[in-house]
Amino acid sequence: MSEIELDIRNVGSSCTQHPVIVLANKLSEMGDKIKNLKLYFKSRDIPPPVLKLYLSRYGFEIVELGYLNSDSMYARAVKKV
Repeated sequence: MSEIELDIRNVGSSCTQHPVIVLANKLSEMGDKIKNLKLYFKSRDIPPPVLKLYLSRYGFEIVELGYLNSDSMYARAVKKV
């Protein structure tokens, strides 16, 4: 699996279902199998600068970032080689 699309805008309300935790679990679970990532998220849950830093820890670089509406955003990230 080289590409994954992940929507973390509407996850549960418990602390273990916070969007950052969901993202971390998915990235850890998939490991090196992911080369391209398309992520849908709420900017109030994960501000874009924080997302950029967080994804860089897993070897990803954001190549596209945009708004879907006033609250939701998307990011395309690729694994740095």
